[in-house]
Amino acid sequence: MRYYIAYKYSNHGNKEELKNKLESISQKLASWGHQTFVLGRDVKKWHHQHEHMGSFRLVPVIFHNMRRCDAVLAYIDSPAFSKGLLFEAVIAKILRKDTILINESDNGKKLFNLFFNKIHHVTNLQQLDQKILE
Repeated sequence: MRYYIAYKYSNHGNKEELKNKLESISQKLASWGHQTFVLGRDVKKWHHQHEHMGSFRLVPVIFHNMRRCDAVLAYIDSPAFSKGLLFEAVIAKILRKDTILINESDNGKKLFNLFFNKIHHVTNLQQLDQKILE
């Protein structure tokens, strides 16, 4: 399967740590035989713009890549609200994608419960195993 990995970025306090966590998730999925798409890695090459106007240009890229994926796996480790992640969750719902939320934060549970088929709360990424995909 091919997974679109969604995440909170703009309001995240430690972007380097987030990048490492996303790479870890992607590598774990790859070790289980899956392919992944991560917007920041595959399109932006981890060079995110600090201006939000660039986000509008990403809408067709998000649609195109999400449509090519079998499922959307969202990762939350920050209590900060994210319009981008909410947008991606709505698009996943519109495209009727299977959706999985990996929540390493206590915040945002209620809002995102509406958009995700499967929700897993973890205290660290070492808890991720193939059961999250079932």
